[in-house]
Amino acid sequence: MVWRVHILAKWSLVLLLCAGCRDDPPQQPNPAPMLAVDVDERHVASVRADRMMTVPNLVFVLQHDPSYPTQMGLTLKTAQPGPDGLRLLFYKFEKASSLAKLAKSEIYLLGGRHYDRNGPGIFAATAAYQPKFASMKITKHTEDEIHGAVTGEFYKFNPLQPAVRPDVVDVEMTFIAALVVK
Repeated sequence: MVWRVHILAKWSLVLLLCAGCRDDPPQQPNPAPMLAVDVDERHVASVRADRMMTVPNLVFVLQHDPSYPTQMGLTLKTAQPGPDGLRLLFYKFEKASSLAKLAKSEIYLLGGRHYDRNGPGIFAATAAYQPKFASMKITKHTEDEIHGAVTGEFYKFNPLQPAVRPDVVDVEMTFIAALVVK
């Protein structure tokens, strides 16, 4: 019986020594440093819905279509999401041959009541606002900037529960965006 305890003790000592021979446990990798977000404080949208939001880094892109000279594509979007991930996207193919003619008309923004995270709307971490029936009006434009407003009814979705029936909220938004003509 003594020799069994002696052998057991010997093997326990060997196991303890081997456990100490292992490499140090792997180090947790350092988290990637947060990239700084360039915030363009001049080109922003001020949104009033069921809460107030400010969306930075706005760009208004006009694209002329050579096959249809009386129509153009327009996109109002964030060039880069804000520090909190807030982003905005509206797009439309509109009947107008120039920016001056586009500024004289109302641009209607329509959407469906199904959540589309890549569709038109205003997207935050806790809510997404997609147009039910809204209109955009250009109030002022220069060579490098465009001012305007968007008003109307929007569907409010919870991105964590996109299948839940959305609420309908009134949204009023004014914006100043950098103008890009292609």
